Amino acid sequence: MRDTLCQEGTLYAAWNLIRGKGATGGVDGVGIEAFHVARRTEIPRLANELRQGSWKPQPYMEIEVAKAKKTN
Repeated sequence: MRDTLCQEGTLYAAWNLIRGKGATGGVDGVGIEAFHVARRTEIPRLANELRQGSWKPQPYMEIEVAKAKKTN
């Protein structure tokens, strides 16, 4: 499975799915259009980092959602 994930073709396919869903960007502050412009350098770089085991994910953004109060 890791070999499949590390292939540029797999990463390009994932990128196309993300872009097609109208996503807005990630916690790293890079927007969809900015990544689209840089995709031909970023996707091969990411594939290489995944193969070498040097890729480090950004911390996730935690959001607390308040529960609605029950009314009787």
